[in-house]
Amino acid sequence: MKRVQKTQLASLSSVAVVMVLGNSMLIPVLPSIRRAFNWTQVEVGLIITAFSLAAGVTIPVAGYLSDRFGRKVVILAALILYGISGSIAGLVPSFFSQPLMPLLMARICQGIGAGGTYQIAMALTGDLFQTKERRAALGYLESANAGGKVIAPLVGAGLGMVNYRAPFFLYGLSALGAAVAVKKAIHKPQVQPQDKSFGSYWSGLMNIVRSKALSMSLCFLAGAVVLFLYFGILSHLSDLFEREHHITGILLGLVIAVPVLGMALTSFFSGRWLTGHPARSLRLAAGTGLSLAATGLVGAYFLHAPIFLLGSIVVMSVGNGLVLPSLNSLVTGAAAASERGMVTSLYGTVRHAGAAGGPPLFGLMVSSQGTTAFALAAALAAVTSAGIFLLVREEQMLVEGKNHQPRREQS
Repeated sequence: MKRVQKTQLASLSSVAVVMVLGNSMLIPVLPSIRRAFNWTQVEVGLIITAFSLAAGVTIPVAGYLSDRFGRKVVILAALILYGISGSIAGLVPSFFSQPLMPLLMARICQGIGAGGTYQIAMALTGDLFQTKERRAALGYLESANAGGKVIAPLVGAGLGMVNYRAPFFLYGLSALGAAVAVKKAIHKPQVQPQDKSFGSYWSGLMNIVRSKALSMSLCFLAGAVVLFLYFGILSHLSDLFEREHHITGILLGLVIAVPVLGMALTSFFSGRWLTGHPARSLRLAAGTGLSLAATGLVGAYFLHAPIFLLGSIVVMSVGNGLVLPSLNSLVTGAAAASERGMVTSLYGTVRHAGAAGGPPLFGLMVSSQGTTAFALAAALAAVTSAGIFLLVREEQMLVEGKNHQPRREQS
């Protein structure tokens, strides 16, 4: 990898880290927010859901805009909105005695900004890197995303010890830093914008999806399942460890960071491993990862002691780390550069839907089914794994040759 490419990848990785702060940094702070306003677990979970749903709805539009006007300009605008809205969310309790709705509105605006960050960075990575080198780059990007999830609970817990609102003010600073990095690293291109209406563009995207319907649908489903399990279960663990085991502050952040570190390291090394292996390895890694996640969730169903429960979730997270880089390579390789933004953005919408549903839905599952919720989650992961193994056709998903010509960015 050339030096300039390393610099570009580093700048795009900073975008991935900033985006993941949006939810992961707040997970260890949610119990403090819930106590401050006497909210229910479902109400405080909406802080995660509002952000994720807004991002999911925005991502396809951001993808179209990135293909139409350039990835760089969309990423920069998105980072600005993300940072400003996140900081405003921290100010809301100072001006409203009933802050739930204003806080959710600020989080919705922040989510809209988030919709133009990670998935567009993924599309841009697909433009800048080719074939097997792309797998390594996307693995690094996913590991940066997962690494951000490791750092975020620690940072959130540390800032939360000062004040539960303090994490919100970090959004502006982190977004500014990422925007400066992208501005400097991604240079002016010589490329014609895609002159298509959104309607015709969406029609073209649907043609791509239909031509790869089964394989692409399963890849999208797997991405949603992984994020559903991740945010749902970690949100539950955060509440469980504080409520029943009195683990708070930095120690709670460290506990939450353990499974996330497992996912980050696995994403990093699996991305490197996939670089030197044939395309079928992408399907095998994704299916194996989901099987491993199901195994960890079965352990969580049977093992209730804190240390064993945490260990089971680590196993699940390692499985997630196998799945995500593989799916990223399959999805970004499924379309030519001129249409990649919309394809990866549609995938991002589905991922964010999984993330949005995780905290409230898994919370409801636990409240109604108890530990059986882990068994149901294991069944979901196992069924998805079987679908990936049996029905995904990587040779159908991946576009090679002339469609993979790199695309430079507009300033």
